[in-house]
Amino acid sequence: MALDIIHLAIGIRVINLVLLAYLIFFYWKSFSKIKSSVTTGLLFFSVLLFLQNLFAISFRLLSGVDIVDELSVQNSILNLLQALGLASLVYITRK
Repeated sequence: MALDIIHLAIGIRVINLVLLAYLIFFYWKSFSKIKSSVTTGLLFFSVLLFLQNLFAISFRLLSGVDIVDELSVQNSILNLLQALGLASLVYITRK
């Protein structure tokens, strides 16, 4: 059970990385054409979230801890909410 929750949390973060990579790519293309401050902000925001998820995965994998602390389930729920928010942002961005 403990490893399942850890794997679930990592899997959700990987999904977040994929969604953020798409947004970064899209915003970079837009920024190179438009040079808008809004696009710059969206690009900066996406890069920071990408780094946050990347570091969270690496910290979890490098910690070597296979026990689930009290916050792992709550953290997985927050990661899932972030993934849903990013998915809606990707959907809106593609329109």
